[in-house]
Amino acid sequence: MDVDALIQRAFENHPSFIEQKINIKDRQLSMKGANNVLRPSVDLLGFYGASSLSGLQNPLCPPTTPGCPPAGSITPTGFGNGFSNLFNSSGPDKGVAVQINIPLRNRVAQAQQVRSQLEYRQAELNFKQSQNNLALSIRSEVFALQQDRARIIAAREAQRFSEENLDAEQKKYALGASTSFNVMSMQAALAIAQENSITAEITYAKQRVQLDLDTAQTLENNNIILPEAVTGQIKTEPNVPGIGPNTFIEQTGPPPVNPPGVNTPPTTNPPQQKPPQ
Repeated sequence: MDVDALIQRAFENHPSFIEQKINIKDRQLSMKGANNVLRPSVDLLGFYGASSLSGLQNPLCPPTTPGCPPAGSITPTGFGNGFSNLFNSSGPDKGVAVQINIPLRNRVAQAQQVRSQLEYRQAELNFKQSQNNLALSIRSEVFALQQDRARIIAAREAQRFSEENLDAEQKKYALGASTSFNVMSMQAALAIAQENSITAEITYAKQRVQLDLDTAQTLENNNIILPEAVTGQIKTEPNVPGIGPNTFIEQTGPPPVNPPGVNTPPTTNPPQQKPPQ
């Protein structure tokens, strides 16, 4: 196995690493937002509006009062005139403004900036630490797999040696040159060798499953397509070791009924035998 390729694959496809990368980007955006609060800002504002009046002349304003127009000098208007005056620029309200905001000794924003920087550095440190731990785990698992493979080979050779010894001892026992105790001892040694071989294979299988889990290859090696599982339309048959299709279908419901025209033979009780006298 190419250990470096496995480690790189784990860095790219492991769910926890993908989550940590998203967390780092989130912290980076928060840090940029905190930095922008401490910078001066210049806003250019522009506005435009209009006002309009309509209605009857105020009869309570006498002509002798300064500022009151003579009676009948204002033509009565209604809603239509007031609405049209909003668009003919008869009473415009417009302007342009520049707003400059310079933060001075903004302690809250400064504290938020320092906090966001610390959170970003901490997220990077956690990500780097996770990378180192996962790389070390993968290297250890690959080395353990090599050792487990050697144990399997040694256990199978020991089992073969025990089988040959048992066969030779049985032949000697058949010729009268050995005892049953020796044959039973060889049988016990063979059982122990078989147990050791099975244990070595189980250990290897567990270690291989753990390596697939750390390198994010469990679904791929078992031929499981995640998008198909999400949509519910399974087109690829999974290939999970030790699992096959269900060949036993339990029958539920009432027993089958004979079709019309088929007579069921009557059940007759078997003749009872009399007990001997």
